[in-house]
Amino acid sequence: MENKRSKVLVAVIVLLIAGLIASIVMIYNLTEKIDNMQASFSNQLSTMNASINSIYSNVNESLEKQASIVSSTEENKGNLDEKTLTVPVSLKIVPKSVTDDTKLSVEIGDNVYPLSKTSEAEFSAKINVPLFNTEEAYLLVKSGDETKAELLEDVYITDMWYSYLPMINHADFTGNNTYTKGSYTLNGKIHIDCDESAKMDKRGFEKVSLEAFLNGKKVWEQDSTDAFNKANGEIPITKGFEMKPEDTFTIDVVAVDGAGIIHRYTAHSKSAEDTQLDEMIESVVYAGDILYYPDGKQVFE
Repeated sequence: MENKRSKVLVAVIVLLIAGLIASIVMIYNLTEKIDNMQASFSNQLSTMNASINSIYSNVNESLEKQASIVSSTEENKGNLDEKTLTVPVSLKIVPKSVTDDTKLSVEIGDNVYPLSKTSEAEFSAKINVPLFNTEEAYLLVKSGDETKAELLEDVYITDMWYSYLPMINHADFTGNNTYTKGSYTLNGKIHIDCDESAKMDKRGFEKVSLEAFLNGKKVWEQDSTDAFNKANGEIPITKGFEMKPEDTFTIDVVAVDGAGIIHRYTAHSKSAEDTQLDEMIESVVYAGDILYYPDGKQVFE
């Protein structure tokens, strides 16, 4: 009798375990279905939001076009004038509304350039824009006593120097640098990474040199044009400089392009933050490509 009860109890336990396993499997399947539904809902929601944003964008663009006073704009740039450092920009603009007394002009900063009427609806002008211009172009449309203004978004006349001048993307020193007995020695290479591609006038660097400064005073200069051209932007340097631990030392890459613009990039900087002669703390300065006019005046101050 007792044996029969034990068998019944085991059978019940087995059934309960089987039911528990079945319940766990059902719960897992339901959880997986819920996760899939949530993922599907999230995807549908993302698609819906993207569609709504696209609709808003299209509506805004349509409203802007309707509100615009310009029907069409055409812009063409010529070659850089190296003497005046200006870029000839040809504009053709068709306003939406033209009357007998309609006059058009383009405002760039403090300068206003009138456009000539070249056809029944088209106005044009050729403007010499400074290479380093940072101002946007605005169209002024005057009819009678009313003048309307609008930003010419399709006229790109800022940051033009990137299209006409080579640029130093990066320059640094690689090799050994040691300080012993009052002498700081460099033995390695100055690597110069330049961007001379996709330039409108294919203008490159005509002269490249290295300049060393001690506490802001130039103490050494080397013409490295040949080395720069032959070694794909790598200039070998083995040179010792007398300096004290408290002195600041820098090496600049100085490059002159075909337009006479001077490019200066600090490739290596060394300063001392400790009074011990054998403990020099290195500090590399990434100041970027700083531009100067041929007369030495900095372009952007």
